[in-house]
Amino acid sequence: MSSYSSLSRALSPFWVQTKFEEKTLLARYTIMLGCLVIGEDKAFIIRTDKIKTISELRNAIKAYKENVFKTFDANQLTLWKVNIPEINKWEINADTDIAQKFGAVELENDFDTIEVHFGTNPTATYIHIIVQVPTPLPATT
Repeated sequence: MSSYSSLSRALSPFWVQTKFEEKTLLARYTIMLGCLVIGEDKAFIIRTDKIKTISELRNAIKAYKENVFKTFDANQLTLWKVNIPEINKWEINADTDIAQKFGAVELENDFDTIEVHFGTNPTATYIHIIVQVPTPLPATT
């Protein structure tokens, strides 16, 4: 490929339009969700597709926090939908009744899409998901 053809391709209106459409499509289907694990002080972002399911979101969270969740399966994690400013994350701990205090709703239906619960554009700098790990079973002797 000559330099001329590379340059003409790069400047081609079709190529520019295609790249623009590609970015637009990605933005149309991508969502960023702020997450916080109960008992931790650092929130994190999961970037995923809006058309994925709650089950797939749970798997993505487990993969992101693989060291924290190494003894749990993804389906053992409880996800709560909230809309809390990130600055208020300090109010969330194991003793907090998140349903009462923050109006948290458990994401129970694994086959719902993410978009069903979070729409198309969740509020930036907010925590959207609180992750609750299962209570460990008491040790037996």
